[in-house]
Amino acid sequence: PAHGVAAPKLAVPDSVTLEFTASSDRRMFHDNTPLIIHVDGRKVFSGQAKMTNVIGSNEEKSVNEFLSQSISYSQFLQLANGKKGRIDLGAKQFELTTEQLRALQDMQKCVEGPNCW
Repeated sequence: PAHGVAAPKLAVPDSVTLEFTASSDRRMFHDNTPLIIHVDGRKVFSGQAKMTNVIGSNEEKSVNEFLSQSISYSQFLQLANGKKGRIDLGAKQFELTTEQLRALQDMQKCVEGPNCW
């Protein structure tokens, strides 16, 4: 067996920042847009996503909006390991696909394990 020094274990983060990007022909969100995260039918987070940038305008019929919100790492784990996830951002509802949930689980493995993918 090879001898070496084990890599130091990374600390688990206190929080995870979720970032959302929307492209449309008009503004869809406000500066503080309600954000609710549901996992397996239970609400695990409720807060306000902050608008971080807007590029374009309604007059140009081309708008890119960027929103951000931090959630606790434990809330992230609930979302990543749930069977069903839904994110409500303002009036929009987004059901997470199996692939999206798997991608969150892969992120968890990168944070908590020695191997990333």
